[in-house]
Amino acid sequence: MASMRRQAPQKRGTNRILAFLAIASAGFSASCFLVGFSSLPSRSSRRPGRVSRASRLPRGGVSLDYAQSLTGAPGSRELISEFKRSYRENPFPEKLGLFFPDHDRILSLLYQSGRSNYTESGFLRTLDLVFRQLYDFGPSAWPLLTELLDKKHPWTKAFCQEIIAEGPEVWSPFEFFSLNLDSLAPLQRYAFPELESQSKTGFRVLEKWLQRLNEAAKADPQMQNLLEALKIQDTRNHQEQAMRLRPLEDLLEYELAKVAKSIFEACEVVPDATAALLTARDRRKRTVLHLAAMQGNTRLARLFLGAVEEADRRFFAAALDTGGYTAEDLARLAGFAETGDTIQSLGGPTSSEAPEDAMRLFPPDPTGGKNGGLASSGLDDGGWSSSLEGVPPEWLTDEPVCEIDSISVGQFDWDTFEKHYYSARRPLLIRGGVRMSASDRAKFTRAGLLGIAGSRRVTAYSTPYENDFREVAPVEMPLADYATFLDQRVQDPASNLSYVFERLPEDEGPLGVAREVPKLLRSRVDLRSAQFTLGGALMGSPLHHHVDAANSLLFGKKLWFLKPPAQQEFRKTTVYEDLLASGGPPGLKVLQQGGDLLYVPQDWAHGALCLNQCIGLAHEFDVRAQSIPVPVETVNAGLGVALAGMLGSSLLRCTSALSGLSSRPNMSIYVLLAATRLVVALSLTGLRGDRGEKILTVVDSHGAPGAPQGSASTQKAGPAARGDGDAPTEQDLKNFSGDWLFHVRTTSCHGDVFDNGTYTATSRAFLPLLCGVCVILVASTRHSAVKPRADEGGEGGEGSTVAAQTRLWHVDFARICAVMCVIFEHSGKSLSRFVVALQFSCADPVRFALCWRW
Repeated sequence: MASMRRQAPQKRGTNRILAFLAIASAGFSASCFLVGFSSLPSRSSRRPGRVSRASRLPRGGVSLDYAQSLTGAPGSRELISEFKRSYRENPFPEKLGLFFPDHDRILSLLYQSGRSNYTESGFLRTLDLVFRQLYDFGPSAWPLLTELLDKKHPWTKAFCQEIIAEGPEVWSPFEFFSLNLDSLAPLQRYAFPELESQSKTGFRVLEKWLQRLNEAAKADPQMQNLLEALKIQDTRNHQEQAMRLRPLEDLLEYELAKVAKSIFEACEVVPDATAALLTARDRRKRTVLHLAAMQGNTRLARLFLGAVEEADRRFFAAALDTGGYTAEDLARLAGFAETGDTIQSLGGPTSSEAPEDAMRLFPPDPTGGKNGGLASSGLDDGGWSSSLEGVPPEWLTDEPVCEIDSISVGQFDWDTFEKHYYSARRPLLIRGGVRMSASDRAKFTRAGLLGIAGSRRVTAYSTPYENDFREVAPVEMPLADYATFLDQRVQDPASNLSYVFERLPEDEGPLGVAREVPKLLRSRVDLRSAQFTLGGALMGSPLHHHVDAANSLLFGKKLWFLKPPAQQEFRKTTVYEDLLASGGPPGLKVLQQGGDLLYVPQDWAHGALCLNQCIGLAHEFDVRAQSIPVPVETVNAGLGVALAGMLGSSLLRCTSALSGLSSRPNMSIYVLLAATRLVVALSLTGLRGDRGEKILTVVDSHGAPGAPQGSASTQKAGPAARGDGDAPTEQDLKNFSGDWLFHVRTTSCHGDVFDNGTYTATSRAFLPLLCGVCVILVASTRHSAVKPRADEGGEGGEGSTVAAQTRLWHVDFARICAVMCVIFEHSGKSLSRFVVALQFSCADPVRFALCWRW
């Protein structure tokens, strides 16, 4: 008996070592896979670092940030020098983002810096920074992008394979396939003759770009037509004092489409890179097709759909964002009928979950519709004149007009607003949405405002910021004097249209309360800018557009008119003159009364006309990142972290009763079996099908229930795409060759969410850490299952044994493995293949441990 007790520790120590080695190898394999060292056989084991984390810098105006990040790289001095030279040639780089780097010199410097090793990670990082800097240099530098990734270069395939194929966290197509006119701000506000009169040196930069485009148009009839349309529209813009930018946007979209086409052509030999571009999702789970649709970029939409195999094209076009909107839905909401028709013709009819009437998604009004505007009854005008004298009768209506969605403040729900209005870019009128306290509201009555800010000087123009368009002297006076001026013009409102529309600085004193965001949005958004408006009848703002804004009317009445992004324009004449010339308000009409809040989405053109004395606030804002809906898998991951932490804490607190993992019969055998099956399953991930596709890359046991009936994805996927809850068999995996299970709907966990990205912090950092914790906890345990104790009643002191209370370590280990399985299973994309590995490795021991009664 004693000899058996002496041999037992030795045997248990051997088992513990075997268990430790098995789990350590499994944890190491998982860690290597997650951080990118365990790659396919066709790839080099030396992978580049996370290029985007080092190189993706804040995007404001055009700068040399990317070029400066080249410091220390081979050939960086010459590259930086070339970028600086082209930057200095532009006299207004912060306003007009057009730069002209030497194409041949940059390519020559790249060849020299590579030194015949063009697939090395350091060179690829340099190439990525050069690409980003050239993209930031604007459309004048975009032709070099098409040359940079030409197939003739020795680095093109490696760049696609090691950078683009890594997914959106490393190389996001949303950064490069979107059109942003912020760096070309003067072209949004001025016609070419106006630019030339304001700055001849600045106009030379624009002229140089147009000359290059004209040279390229000699061999490109389509470019020639676009330039001719731009010239005709610019002449009309100058004559009518209205900026309609569609021809300019068409030209830029044409140039951007050439860049996108060159990227897809470069990635033809790297299917993973093409798949990474097409399957990328942003934080609202939108694809690049959604992006093209929202901007009305028909050329890009046609390019993206053409890059998808015909059998899967309908599935791609039917992809839904977090609100249930397809790309076609977003195109039509923005008024881009041509883009919507193109998506429908190439992608086929799609089943959308977008609501036909989004207002019905708001809850019923608990007040029964009695919670209207603060002053909508007309009995409370705050001391401001409510006279409608001078307003044409045809612009007035007996009933409040509202040709957009409208709700009462009691119905407002943030989630519905964020998903179907802010995200989908729908305007919304919220009756009574200002919701000010009585004390704050009193500050904007006539008496209250003059009391706190009567001596503050205000600036008034007939059109907001009129001095930006023409040389004109503003009307400047104390606010108290301006209130008197408003009273004096009541009988003849058309005589003077000087309107106060002031941007309030952060350190605003007397009107500081006006910077406060409306209560409905206060905890959800970040303020970009705040404006204070005050005027009388027939004053207001002509059609213009900008970022998302909440417009609060405290007292008075305003008539708004809105146009979708497809009809976007920016007018530089007074709103009263525009309405007289057009015969009344164009577009969608909305009557805003005191206390109402009007949300105007980004890029929607809008104008407003005061019908009487009115005082209001405008707050441009961004929704805070944390208020964007987060997939439930991310929440599950957080819960998994918490559960693992609780288990680890419990283990440390129970050191007095520690027992080895192998203290029970056969547990070490199950651990070794699990590790063996894990290695086998991981080895299968390197296998390829007949056409070179990765067999296990696209596995997702949740399936793709949203796939159209009869599509290739549904036919090939078998049980893996049916979402029946069963793990796919090896035959199912071999039969499936598509790549459309990445970011598909996961009904097994939740109905309208998607898998996590592969390269999230959870996938990259937490999972290897969790594996390591499991190894440490198991390896650091000591045996205390049996203790000798002297028998107090025995004469000879013969020892006896009692079983000490022990902990069921196999159950704890099984729980940790179960947590790991859940996290791995929801990691998305290439990590989906690890789901199968974990199911192979953990299924039996987990079931055995949870069902075993000791």
